[in-house]
Amino acid sequence: MSKNIIFIILGLLVAAGVGGGAAYYFKQDSAPKVAKAEPVEYKFASVDKIIVMLRNDDGSSLSTHYIAVDLVFRTSKEKEAEIKNHLPFLKSTAVKVLSHLNLNMANKMTIEDYHVLLNKEFVAAYKGVASDKPFSDVMVSKLIVE
Repeated sequence: MSKNIIFIILGLLVAAGVGGGAAYYFKQDSAPKVAKAEPVEYKFASVDKIIVMLRNDDGSSLSTHYIAVDLVFRTSKEKEAEIKNHLPFLKSTAVKVLSHLNLNMANKMTIEDYHVLLNKEFVAAYKGVASDKPFSDVMVSKLIVE
């Protein structure tokens, strides 16, 4: 009789092990497969020496102070040639944005502030043209406020 109980317990343990293993196997097999993303190869296009005269602190007219900035646009390999065709538009948009600053404002802004301002204005500028924005980010690589 005690041998029967031992065989029943062993049978239950084996059945539980087989059932648990099968459940684990099927659960792993039905889990959604996440494809690993291919690394994106970025290219960078620069726009150097954008110089803009700053306004007086009261905003009235241009002062003797200026801002000089170099910008870098992050783009994909496919859009690299397209961004070069857009350089005049990019320069013009940057000048337009920066020309609204006065010396006091320009001195108070951080690089991150310029980054956010320029990205926001480029998004708005491309909404007004029939072309998609050929870059994903604009970064400030040099900034001089005199």
